[in-house]
Formats: sequence, structure tokens, C-alpha cells
Amino acid sequence: MELNEKGGYYEAEFTNLGIKSSISDDFVRRYPKLLVGGIWCISDVTYQVAEDPKASPWQIDTLKPIQVASIDFETI
Repeated sequence: MELNEKGGYYEAEFTNLGIKSSISDDFVRRYPKLLVGGIWCISDVTYQVAEDPKASPWQIDTLKPIQVASIDFETI
């Protein structure tokens, strides 16, 4: 995931599929480690033709990291 500075939104890239999609700020707040890379996740992705021809038709509906980058023992 990375910030698209020109557009002012976050994008997720699925390198194995060759697609990029904008992603909700909520995912970034819940899982900030996704911004540093190297974190795998399980996600539900849908395809819907966007009205804006510049927008990606791929949308990320759910996202769940499956690699733990660090453990916060105080929340356990």
C-alpha cells in the first residue's frame, strides 16, 4: 500500500495480478504496517466498471493481514 500523492488517496497493489486499487483510509488506520510493505493479507476484491475512466474498476471490500510485523503484548 502507498499514498498516491497526486490523487490524495491510498492504493494497494497486487503485484501477482498486475492491478492497483484505491483503498479506504480505514484500512490504513487499522493496519499501518501495510504501508511499509512485506505484509501479506487476505482480501475480497470485486470488479465494477467505474464511471471515471481514470479510476480502477477493482475495489477492495475486506482486508485481513496474515503476517504479524510486531506484537503489542499490552493489548493481549
